[in-house]
Amino acid sequence: MLAPVNEETVDSKQWLVHFEAAQQALQDRNFKVARDHLVKVVSLLENEPSSLILLARCESQLNRIEDGLASLTKAVNAGWEDFRQLETEVDLARLRESPSFSRIVQQARENFDRSYLIIDGSLAERNGPAPLVLLLHGRGELPHMQARIWEEAAKANGWILVVPKGVRRLGPVYAWEKVGATETWQVARAEILRRCQKYHADIQKSHAIGPCIVAGFSQGGVAALEVLNGNPETIRGAVLFASAFPTAEQEPAYLLTFRTPKMKLSADSGIEF
Repeated sequence: MLAPVNEETVDSKQWLVHFEAAQQALQDRNFKVARDHLVKVVSLLENEPSSLILLARCESQLNRIEDGLASLTKAVNAGWEDFRQLETEVDLARLRESPSFSRIVQQARENFDRSYLIIDGSLAERNGPAPLVLLLHGRGELPHMQARIWEEAAKANGWILVVPKGVRRLGPVYAWEKVGATETWQVARAEILRRCQKYHADIQKSHAIGPCIVAGFSQGGVAALEVLNGNPETIRGAVLFASAFPTAEQEPAYLLTFRTPKMKLSADSGIEF
């Protein structure tokens, strides 16, 4: 599975060329060539954890222990949570000999146990509760990926930003549903609603929150509409970006769930409601 490339500043073609070349070199067990390509991959997209894990594998095999540990540390700081791979990956054997390796594994475990990230950007000078933004990441992502993009805006505008994990695990990353799995969205809807309602209630216990909106990137945009549709009294609105929807011909019942009197949606391209 390729790691996601979402940031506007990334040269995605160059990123993909080097990422695929690195994967081929890893298959050939040519760790020097793989590392050369992965260094370029990481320079294009610095905090993408899957690439950092691959880089750490190369550095371990090339006996670049400190560099390998630094790559692992960056990966877990960026949300990597597959602690089992860290404990069992053959290519990381040399890094596991370091006393600091156990701390890296522990942080990965903590990432795994955490249901959502929270960035408290509430302003001390604001009188009253802070707006709550519930941000749903895209397919094949970790919460840290979108949180990093939105963190500056949250702190600048005084939001409380909550970024939960998707309800479907895809290896080391998450999704809200399998692509094209329209027959199981009904099950996913219930779980998405249950979790987001719980997170909203959790935040209310620890923070003074005001109006709540839900935002979603890519597949997270579809999930965001589920949350909005299921919580019309709690959620003020939804912000969707780079999201896709089935056409009315593909799944008319799905679209009809959003044609409610309380909900007004508009788009400057794609499907109009």
